[in-house]
Formats: sequence, structure tokens, C-alpha cells
Amino acid sequence: MVTVRELRTDLNVKGNAQKRFKLFNLNLVDLKVGLDAAVAGVKAVASGIRSLTTDVIAQGAELSAWSQKIGISARDLQELQFAGKAVGADIDKSREAIKTFRENLGEMQRLGTGPAVDSLATLGIALEDIIDLSATEQVSVLSDAFVALENDAQRLSVATEVMGDDGAALLPLFKRGAKGVKILTDEFKRLGLGLSDAQVALAADLGQSIRVVEAQVESIRLQISAELIPVIKEVVDAAGEWINTNKRLIKTKLQDFIKKLITEGRALLPTLRQMLEQFSGLLFCEFEFDMVPAEFGA
Repeated sequence: MVTVRELRTDLNVKGNAQKRFKLFNLNLVDLKVGLDAAVAGVKAVASGIRSLTTDVIAQGAELSAWSQKIGISARDLQELQFAGKAVGADIDKSREAIKTFRENLGEMQRLGTGPAVDSLATLGIALEDIIDLSATEQVSVLSDAFVALENDAQRLSVATEVMGDDGAALLPLFKRGAKGVKILTDEFKRLGLGLSDAQVALAADLGQSIRVVEAQVESIRLQISAELIPVIKEVVDAAGEWINTNKRLIKTKLQDFIKKLITEGRALLPTLRQMLEQFSGLLFCEFEFDMVPAEFGA
């Protein structure tokens, strides 16, 4: 006969084993949490690198396109964008204003006429004085000339004639004069901002290469899909034909399956009920033994 002490000892052994199992399980959970965190960290880093690379490629491509439109270096363009943004000028308007100014200078050089002829004369600037300068240097010369004008009305009129409708966006920069422009462009260089001309060209080339590869991959995907269409159609047609031929059989088998499922489910109910009762009894038994005082186990 099994004594109460033996039963309690057996239960204690089981309890200790259960505690060890729980501890082991907790360690596994901790390990999984740690691994999940590490994987999440790696994914975050990879995502950040991919996002950063994408941003650099996009920015490089945009700078390359605009520098070619305007006819200046990407470095000059970034310096002027920074100076304009520092005084509140919109980047797109700054670009358009500089582009219009460069176009007007080209027209003056080619034809000797254009909307900027009278305005440059008002500013006291000769075409040959600025045509060979960099864009940043040209803006510096313009800034000193704008400062010398009598009032803001004249500055607005001249800026619009020289740089088009977007020229007014750069008036806050022009009012600072050449020294003010130099302070801002020097700050851009001192902080190490922007991309070099070589980096812009490399980023633009990489973006173009990626687009070519994407187009090739898409073409291959379409070709594979096109090759699979006849096979897929044959399978679909065969399936449709089989279904049409076996409609009655499918309906009969489905009904038989549902009936069998219901019958088997009903047959299992007593067994499930018995298992629940036994499980409940086991729980009750363990509860009763835990309530027995230690001195009665002797």
C-alpha cells in the first residue's frame, strides 16, 4: 500500500521536475527574446543602410540632372541651395531662378539682346565681367550690385527681369551682399555638407544602373509569365472540364463526408467527456494531497 508520505514525496518529485521544466522553458523564452531582438536589430540596420543608400542615389540623380540643366557644377548648385535655404528661399525656386539667369546670360552672349540686357546695365555689370565666373561668383557679384540699388522696388524689378518670376525668392540673399553670400557658402564648406561632383556622378550612374537592372528583371518576369500562360490555361481548362464531368460525384462525396464528420464527432463526445472528468479528478486529487498536513505522512 502506498503511504501518504510516499505520495507526497512522489508529488514533490513531480513538482520539482515541473519547476525545472518551467525554469528551462523560461530560459528558452529568454533565449528566443534575445535572438528576436538581435534579428530585429540586424534588420533595422539593413533597412537603415538601404534607406540611406536610396536617399543618396536619389539626391545624386537629382543634383546631376539640375546641374546639367543649369550648366554649373553640382558643388556650386549645392552651395547656392544652402545659401538660399539659409535665408528662407525655396530650393526649387532658387534652382529655377539661377537656371533662368544662366539662360539669359547665354542669350545675351549669343544674340547681344534679351530680357537681362537693361537690368545688367542698371546693376552696372557688363556681360564680359561675369560670363566666365562660376555660378557662386556670379551670385556674389549680383548681390553687391543689388545692395547698391536705391530701394526694394528696384531690386524686385531687376531680380524678376534677370532671373524670371522666381528671382524674388533670392532677394533676401542678394541683400546680404557678396560678403554675406561668402559667409554662407564658406559655412557650407566648413561643415562638410553636400556631395562632391564625383560622388554626385557616381550616385547618378548607380541609380541608372539599378534602373537598367530593374527593367531587365521585369522583362524576365514578364517573359516567364508569358511562357507559363499556355501551361496554366491547360491546367485550368482541365480542372474545369473535370469539375463539369464530375459534378454529381463531387456533390455526393461532399454530402457523405459531411455526414461522416457529424457521425464521428458525435461518437467522440462520450470519450471527450470522460477525459475531461478524469482530468478534473486528477486535479482534485492533487489538491487534496497538498492539503494533508506533514505530520500525517509518518
